[in-house]
Amino acid sequence: MIHAYPSISETEFAQACLDLETRCHDRLEGTEWSSVRWDGEQLLIKQNRHAGSARNVNQENSSGDDLALELAEMESEDLVVSP
Repeated sequence: MIHAYPSISETEFAQACLDLETRCHDRLEGTEWSSVRWDGEQLLIKQNRHAGSARNVNQENSSGDDLALELAEMESEDLVVSP
């Protein structure tokens, strides 16, 4: 595995990610993040996205059900951080 953070060990990286997950629990209100989770290999961050612009672009080409699904999928974006 290529280590993207050469100044810290993989153990230090894992601990830092776990610490961030713990600190973010119940503290994301008012931020653009909806969740932070460390799965043991990757730090998974969900970021809220404004879906209003997607409605304008996709409204002409989608039925109501398809549009609702597309908007739900666009409301959050995953950011993955791994060593």
